[in-house]
Amino acid sequence: MTDEQSIRSLELRCAELERDLAAARAEAEEGRQQVEHLRQVQSSLGSVIAHELRTPLTSIKGIVSGLLRADVRWDAERRRHFLQAVDAEADRLAALLNDLLELARIESGTLELYREEVDLLEVADGLVAGLGSRAAEGQVRVVHRGGSTLAQVDRQRIRLVLQHLVDNALKYSREGTPVTVEIGAQSTGLDGQAGLRVQVSDEGPGIRPEERDRIFEKLTRLRTVAGGAPRGSGLGLAICRGIVAAHGGRIWVENGPERGAIFKLILPAG
Repeated sequence: MTDEQSIRSLELRCAELERDLAAARAEAEEGRQQVEHLRQVQSSLGSVIAHELRTPLTSIKGIVSGLLRADVRWDAERRRHFLQAVDAEADRLAALLNDLLELARIESGTLELYREEVDLLEVADGLVAGLGSRAAEGQVRVVHRGGSTLAQVDRQRIRLVLQHLVDNALKYSREGTPVTVEIGAQSTGLDGQAGLRVQVSDEGPGIRPEERDRIFEKLTRLRTVAGGAPRGSGLGLAICRGIVAAHGGRIWVENGPERGAIFKLILPAG
């Protein structure tokens, strides 16, 4: 090999090393950005959860402190009212803790499903009946669109999905407007197999196109129908997506023909 060839070979090698170095720098920068994003998400999650935990705990502490005051005598009806408030705040706290555990299972890949043949119409009816006054007033209704309503799913987890979707619809709906849960068969579903379609619709402000992709990410909280500050932990829809995906299903959101949002999902038919 001549000196000229040796120099040329070294130049090519140097150029190759420079490309490798540039690629390594780019990869390192991407990793740094991912770590920074994760740090920000963890920080945001910690702040949101701390707030969501503090609120019911503060309420419970205040109510119990009032009941324990020696200088105040509460009649039975008043005490019952306060105890009901404590019970409601405890339920809220338990629901948040359950959501955190469920999200942790989803993100760690340890979510275990107990599949069985489930009548989703029955599950939806039971969920709505438990809403109390809103169900009695007809604000939330269940509609059967025909065909079989059986699905091969984990009953408790699909009930949790429906609960989050209905709660979300009520939260962002104008007072008195209806929320509809529709259950109906679909001839083709996942991978060409039979699927069961479920959708929850409301008559709220709908969702802007740029928000539809990120709405299923954890900590995403949109402003309320009145333009107020976002409410809730921002975990519900992320949990819905994780549970539906674990079933081999699909969930997405569209705007209604005139107003509102429609959350749609397809699950394996029974």
